[in-house]
Amino acid sequence: MDHALTILIMAALMLASIGLIGRDLIRGADPKTRLIGGGVMTLGVVAAITIYSVYGDFGRPDAPLSGRADEIAAARTLEDNSRSEAEERLDIARAEAAARPDDIEALFALAEAAAQAGDAASEIETLTSILEATGNPAIKAMIAEALSRQAGGIVTSKALDWIDEALSEDPGDWRARYLKGLYFSQTGDDSTALEYWVPLAEDTAGSPIFPAVAAAVNQAAERLGMDVANLMPDNLMPNSLLPNPEEDAPQVTLEDIKAMVSGLEERLLAEDSITDHDGWLMLIRSRINLGDEDLIDQRLDDLLNRLEGERPDPALDSQLLIAVTELLLPADNLPEVIPPAVDTLLGRARTLTPDDPSVLFFSGLVARSRGNPDGVRQWWGKLSITLGDDNPLRPLIDDELARLESLN
Repeated sequence: MDHALTILIMAALMLASIGLIGRDLIRGADPKTRLIGGGVMTLGVVAAITIYSVYGDFGRPDAPLSGRADEIAAARTLEDNSRSEAEERLDIARAEAAARPDDIEALFALAEAAAQAGDAASEIETLTSILEATGNPAIKAMIAEALSRQAGGIVTSKALDWIDEALSEDPGDWRARYLKGLYFSQTGDDSTALEYWVPLAEDTAGSPIFPAVAAAVNQAAERLGMDVANLMPDNLMPNSLLPNPEEDAPQVTLEDIKAMVSGLEERLLAEDSITDHDGWLMLIRSRINLGDEDLIDQRLDDLLNRLEGERPDPALDSQLLIAVTELLLPADNLPEVIPPAVDTLLGRARTLTPDDPSVLFFSGLVARSRGNPDGVRQWWGKLSITLGDDNPLRPLIDDELARLESLN
C-alpha cells in the first residue's frame, strides 16, 4: 500500500474517530447539531469501512490460498517483506487500541496490522469489536474472509454463516458474494460459483477488485470446459476477462480441487474422534458435489463411527449430523427415495439431542416423505408443542397434523 493510500485510509478512519469521540457532546446538543454530528459519524464509519473493504487483504480467486503463502505474506506486510517489522507494527497498533478501545480509527488500524502480520485471530477479534460498534454488515464479510485465511484459505461452514448473514443484510456486498462463490468452487461446484461470480464481475467492472473476480470466472469456466466469452456481455470481453498469457498466476483445475479435498480427507481420517466438525461437513459436501458416489456412504460410516460412545459436546455432534442430513435432503430437490444413511444419521441425532427442533423436523419430514403418518404425528406432534406461534414452520406443521387427524 503506497503512502498516499495510507493517508487516505487514516483520514477516513480519523473522520470516524472524531465522530465517535464527539458523541457525548452530540447527545446534549440541539437537534440541528445532533443531525450534523450524527452525519459526520456515519460518514466516517462508512468511509472507513469502504476503504478497508476495497484495499484490505482480499481473498484471491485461485483457491486454495495456502498454495500462495509467499505472495500472501508479501501482501500482508505491504511496505516490506519483513515479518518482524509487521509484528512490531502490530504491537504498536495493539497498544494504541488498548489505550483507545472506543476509537474506530485505532480498531481498524489494529485489524489492518493483524492482517499484515498474518494474525487472523487478532484480526477476527478486532473486526468483531468493530461490528459491535457499527453494526455494518460489510464487517461480517471481512470476518468471514479472515476466518478463511485462518483455515488455510478454505471457506469453512463457520465462515459461510458470516457470509450468509452479510448477504441477508446486504445482497450486494461484493466481498460476501465473492466468498460465497469461492465456497462453492472449493467444494467442486463451479456452476453455482459462476452464478455468484459472473454477476459480480459485471457489477464491479472498472473497480480495483474486478481483475480478481474476472480471474475467478475464467478459471471456473475453464474447469467446466465452457467458453468464458459466452458468459459475459460484449463490453467486458475480450480483453478484460480473457487470460493474460504474460501473467504467471497458477490456474486451479478440477484435479487441484480434488487434491485439496483428498488432503482434507486424509487429515480427518487420521483422527480417531471428530473434533473438526466444519471439516467433516465440508468433506461430505465436497464428495457429494464431486459426484463421488462410492465414497459418500463410506465417509458417512466413518463419520458415524467417530461419533460413537460418550462425546464431550453432544449438541455440536447433533448439529453436524443434521447439517449432513440437509445435504442429503436438499429443500429444493428432495429425493423420491430417502437415502438409507438418513435414518442412521437421524437415529444417532435423536440419541444425542432428542428434543432438538431440527432433529424433530427432519424426523417428521422423512416420515412424511415415506407416507408414514404415525411417524409424522410422533415427531411433528412433539415439535408443534415447542414451536412459538410466530415460527414460520408452525403453519406447515399444524396443517399437516390437522390433515392427518381428519383422516382418522
